[in-house]
Amino acid sequence: MVNLIWQDFERYLTDSCDELESFLLSKSNRWPLGDNWGGNMFLPERMTIGNLLLAQKIHSAIAPAHSNVANCIDRAKRKWSSAWEDKIEQEWQERMRLWNYVIIEMRKAEEYPASYYQNEVRNRVIQELFASDSPELLGEFKDQLNALDQLLSVLLEPGDFIWDDEMISEFDRQTFWYLYGEPR
Repeated sequence: MVNLIWQDFERYLTDSCDELESFLLSKSNRWPLGDNWGGNMFLPERMTIGNLLLAQKIHSAIAPAHSNVANCIDRAKRKWSSAWEDKIEQEWQERMRLWNYVIIEMRKAEEYPASYYQNEVRNRVIQELFASDSPELLGEFKDQLNALDQLLSVLLEPGDFIWDDEMISEFDRQTFWYLYGEPR
């Protein structure tokens, strides 16, 4: 997979915090973070709430306990809670469309490459992070997500954790079951 260096996640989250107020108060659902980012599926060049939540979760798994960047994100979320939830709702719809497309492609393919799945499953992980962050928004998407999960359960061969082992502490098998297997 990728080489996980906690300082990279620390810098990514710090850069995101520097831009978070402007992003939340903008109409944009994606915010450029500069040329330092991209080329890593966990640290993309554009900030979204989903990308931020995923980076924060991975950072929690690999960074020393003294890290402090979560405070900035929590403060912004409280201060601009309405904008935060609006961004999640917009992004959730987009990620739901993308995830639906992945499931359709997996059903059509004789062999869906594991490397594609390892990258595309980010959308499902981010949906779970949205559900945890803003459970009141899940209601609208719950039936569709459950239907996609039922389809995925048939398409997935249970197995080992598919992302870097360093992250496993933050992604338990019960909640993130789709990270523990590969396409059949």
